[in-house]
Amino acid sequence: SVALSSNKTNNTICSGDTIILSANTIAGKPFRFDWYNADPTFSSPISQTTTSSFFTLTAGNYWVKVTDTLHGCETIDGPLTVVVNTKPVLATSLVTLCGNSKDTIAITVPGNSTGAIASIANGAAGSVSISNNTLIIQAANVVTDKNTIVTYTDGNNCATSLQLQVNSRPQISLPTSYTICQNSGDQIITVTVTNHSDDTLTL
Repeated sequence: SVALSSNKTNNTICSGDTIILSANTIAGKPFRFDWYNADPTFSSPISQTTTSSFFTLTAGNYWVKVTDTLHGCETIDGPLTVVVNTKPVLATSLVTLCGNSKDTIAITVPGNSTGAIASIANGAAGSVSISNNTLIIQAANVVTDKNTIVTYTDGNNCATSLQLQVNSRPQISLPTSYTICQNSGDQIITVTVTNHSDDTLTL
């Protein structure tokens, strides 16, 4: 006898992933495994192997015919139905925000958002949430640049990610007061900018 199974829950994968089908047989005999994606009674095998596993990325029904090559006896099992859910594709792969808790971007998420979750690898860079089929990314108040990954996993447990770059805002300090004498010519007020060497200062 033979029992056809897979290494994935409910025989379900996300697009681009691989599922392994296995024909579970009694060990110790020389077997040939013929794999089909249509009823073996009316079709030819898509693969013939001497191993009990078959790898595929494609949705559909699968059968296996196991032949005892010593005696010519054969057994067929199937169909096993493989389901492939489409991975979500976000509109962008890179989001850049300034380091301020008020800086937010909203990205519409495709597909099944029921039960979807979102996460951020580095919570010091910001936060992420889901609301009404929208991925909401909010920056944190940062004093040094942060670079992290935001991951969105849809209701079918298929995931995608984007890069989040949070740039720290320049820190500016001015004298609390400054006194000058009338008609004493040009005066210089010093503005101190910290934590960025490439900032442009405009007065």
